[in-house]
Amino acid sequence: MTRLTTSMMNNTTLMHINRNMRNLDTIIRQLETTKKVSRPSDNPLVASRALKFRSSVTEIQQFRRNVEFGQSWMDVTESSFINIMDNQLQEIRQLLVAGANGTYNIDNKTTMIAQIRELTDHIATLEMNQTYAGRYVFSGFRTDEPPVFNAQNNRRFVITQHFNLSDVDRTSSFQRLGPDAATSLPVAHKVNVVRLAYRNPDTVPVVPGFHVVPKSINDADAYLPPATDEATGLPVLHFIPETGELAMHDDIAAVFPREGIAVTFEKAGFSRGELNPAVYFTSREIVNETPERPDADRVYQITQYFSRMAGTAVTVGANDYFEFELAYDASFLNPNDPEALRPVLPPGAVIEPPAAAGDPYTVRIPAAFFDHNRNVSVSYNVVIDHVPADLTGLDPNDPADADDIAAAIAAANAATLALTADIKTDLRVQGVMLMRASEPGVIPLVPIPIDQAERNRSFDMRDQRMTVEAASHTHVPINALAKDVFTAEMFSDLRRFIEFAEGLVISDETELKRRLAAPPHNHTDPELSDIASRQLIDERAIANDALFTHFNNMLFLIDRHADQVTREHTQLGARMQRLQMLSNRLEQDEVSYERLTSDNEDTDMYRAVMLRMNAEAAFQASLRANSGVIQMTLANFIG
Repeated sequence: MTRLTTSMMNNTTLMHINRNMRNLDTIIRQLETTKKVSRPSDNPLVASRALKFRSSVTEIQQFRRNVEFGQSWMDVTESSFINIMDNQLQEIRQLLVAGANGTYNIDNKTTMIAQIRELTDHIATLEMNQTYAGRYVFSGFRTDEPPVFNAQNNRRFVITQHFNLSDVDRTSSFQRLGPDAATSLPVAHKVNVVRLAYRNPDTVPVVPGFHVVPKSINDADAYLPPATDEATGLPVLHFIPETGELAMHDDIAAVFPREGIAVTFEKAGFSRGELNPAVYFTSREIVNETPERPDADRVYQITQYFSRMAGTAVTVGANDYFEFELAYDASFLNPNDPEALRPVLPPGAVIEPPAAAGDPYTVRIPAAFFDHNRNVSVSYNVVIDHVPADLTGLDPNDPADADDIAAAIAAANAATLALTADIKTDLRVQGVMLMRASEPGVIPLVPIPIDQAERNRSFDMRDQRMTVEAASHTHVPINALAKDVFTAEMFSDLRRFIEFAEGLVISDETELKRRLAAPPHNHTDPELSDIASRQLIDERAIANDALFTHFNNMLFLIDRHADQVTREHTQLGARMQRLQMLSNRLEQDEVSYERLTSDNEDTDMYRAVMLRMNAEAAFQASLRANSGVIQMTLANFIG
């Protein structure tokens, strides 16, 4: 028989009361916090599952933000596609159709060309330069680089373009030849050409496997190259810098390499509306290369700005220029050397060396350039040779002369610095290069780059697809590249078409009669009027035939380019649809995981209320039941 003491009964009573109180506290806490557990120790299994579910929800929410960003980026991109296809290219095509049907004269077609120029400029500078949150959407990873330059600049690139058989344009030429071009008929030929993206590059293009011969547009054989070069046996390409064209013989066009050709050239200085090589081509930007000039102490790169009002109007041949003088004697550091620094000039400009020692260099800039530019910058290099130290009577090996030698060297260095004081104060100095001096006995200066931060940069547009992670291990490309939409071929074709059409100038009748009446022609009435009239009729016929050919060719080309834009738009649409499906899936997954999280963590309120009532009842019952026991034991104790 077990003896129960009063202490044992008291402990048992308190234990039951505390247990019921803890149960009631747990239920009340669940009701107050709406969570099943407050600490991991309350239920480790629930806590572990909660962490996993919450991580999944957070991950899905981040994926949804990624998708929303991608959708916004693609919406901006698609708006450009729609504008290009439904507006600009469609209108260009309509103008080409109208110009190709032969019912409009040259004056009407000139108006059409002006419209096509504006539409092309709109595609280039607005649609291709579309931005999202300040970043260019068609530039791949280089979102700080505009696909098409918005303003003139003096950047310098070595560019490689690739051409295949489809880039060979079989069209017609139009040239005014001869010493008296104004009184002779233009010449037209059937030609085969590929077009660089730029006119007037700074170097003759290098084409492996071909012999490239530079030709002027004024050369009669510019568009009539032979099939092969007799000396080397290589196929010949005639390079025409004024148009940026490479002309080839029919036989070469027929066997154009199936793998295509790579054309490398250098271009310095770009105008508004020209393609950015950093976005379009495999290229290398030359940033302040160190010239090989060991005897120079300093090289200053100078930029001067010229306006029409500051120039002198001159006519050289049939071309009008404005002539300017460089402020300082320029040294272009062996301009025939491909690695040397060259003057940066606007298109078509030339530098004339001084007629005599001490005279300034002159720059001739085409007058037409100022029709579209308020001013122009010209960059060139000024070399300051080191002033030699006067070491007469001093022996570099004698310690006694060391102080005098150091003083002579310091004086020579000070004199060298004094030569550049006016340059620093008068003109914008883009950079300074200290170089090693070769003067015997002169302490060499330490080479200091013009810009420590920048070096020559290389660009390659391969692997430039921007992607968003829309699900675990699922990446969706969101961008389109300018080089695949407004292609370099489209730009070159439209540019050359516009320039060709704008160059078809019919002689003015009054001016033509004046020239025909002057020596050496000396025509007089009535034959003067007949000759001028026949020439004007012939000129219009030749120009109309050339325009008809170019309008028809451009109509074919624009359809091909529009197909390329459509393909890119279709691919973008497919990716947008996939991203939308992923967005829908993520939305469903988020709802599912939130429900699982709620089921795992949240309190079942109906059940908790019922349990609270039961817990309260149990707690109250334990209090009532044990209160009688405590009263009875107390009476026994008193008695």
